[in-house]
Amino acid sequence: ATDDLSLGLFGGMFWLTKKTNGNLNATSGGTTYRDDKIGNEIAITADYSLAKNLTLHLQGAWFSADDGFYDTSAASTPGDTASEYLAMLAWEF
Repeated sequence: ATDDLSLGLFGGMFWLTKKTNGNLNATSGGTTYRDDKIGNEIAITADYSLAKNLTLHLQGAWFSADDGFYDTSAASTPGDTASEYLAMLAWEF
């Protein structure tokens, strides 16, 4: 990185505090989750100073769901990945 460019990397792992049989969505019977591990996320960022008080921000993020993201009745399967891409101009005044 330089004075005009800064790079960032973020990673996270997410768990339920315990396997739950709780009624999280207000339907009868409750939900039993397959595991307590929800999934993992990674994000990469870049900020580039275009001019005084004007910055270009770029970001890519990916979340990979694990068994704790799905209940035992889910039609989808673990391993689905969600992604986000962002480009933003920030002007400070």
